Amino acid sequence: MSPLPSDTPPRALEQARRVLRCHREGVLLSDDVAHPCRFIIDPATGELILRVGRDVLLAHEVVLHVPEEETPAAGVASVQLLLDLHETDADADPACDRHTAAHPGDDAPAFARAAIVSGRLAGEVFEGRDVMAPNQLARGERAMLARLNEDRAALRRAALRLSGLDIPDPLAVAADRFGFDVRAAFGVVRAEFDRPARDADDALAILERLLS
Repeated sequence: MSPLPSDTPPRALEQARRVLRCHREGVLLSDDVAHPCRFIIDPATGELILRVGRDVLLAHEVVLHVPEEETPAAGVASVQLLLDLHETDADADPACDRHTAAHPGDDAPAFARAAIVSGRLAGEVFEGRDVMAPNQLARGERAMLARLNEDRAALRRAALRLSGLDIPDPLAVAADRFGFDVRAAFGVVRAEFDRPARDADDALAILERLLS
C-alpha cells in the first residue's frame, strides 16, 4: 500500500483511528497466509504489540485487518494496516505485560512490536504515523485504572452502559481520553466515553460520574 496522505479525507482517517481504538482482534496476513491475531496498543508509542508465530516474523509482507470482517449493514468498517514487525524481548519490554493482562490465553511463541507503515479504509490510503498516536493520558492511566478496578460491580455497570455488554468479573486493562478497555472472558471490550476527556483530571471526573 503506497501512502497518499494528501488524498485522504480526514473523515476516513478519523474513522480508521476509531476502528483501531475499538478493536483488539483481527486477522494477520503474512505473505497471504491468514492468522487470527490479538493485540494491544502501546500507550507510549502507538505501536501495536502482538504475539505471533516465528514464521510471521520471517514474512516479507504483513498486513493486519481490523476487525476480521467488514459488516457494512452494521456500520462496521475494516481497516487494513501494513506493518513493520519485529520481535521484542518480553522480559525487557513492559508492553508485553500489558498484552498478557489483556489476552491471558494468547500463547503464540513470540512477542512482536509493529509500527504501522500505511493504512487503507474504504479505498482511501494514509500514512501509518497518522494512525499511531501515543496515549495523551499515559501518565494518568494508572490512576484511571485503579479507580475503575476499585469497584468491580460499578465497573460492570459502567461497561454495560457504554458498550451494551454485561461483563461478569470485568477488569479494566487500558484507559485513554476516549474511554477504556475491559477484559472479559471472551476477549477485550471497548467502552467509549460520551465525549473525549480534555486531560487526566477531566478523565477522572468522567469516571467518577460513570461509577457513582
